[in-house]
Amino acid sequence: MTIVLRFGFYIPVVLWADAVPMSGMLMIPKTCAYVWTMLIGYLAVKQECK
Repeated sequence: MTIVLRFGFYIPVVLWADAVPMSGMLMIPKTCAYVWTMLIGYLAVKQECK
């Protein structure tokens, strides 16, 4: 789900950044989704090591 969110926020930026510069603001939630993905992975590894 987080990967879909990342691409969902990234694609409009790639397509419309020249026409709508404010679409670049979508990189903020994209980054949050990326951090969320990394946190999920970290917690899974941490739980597996117990």
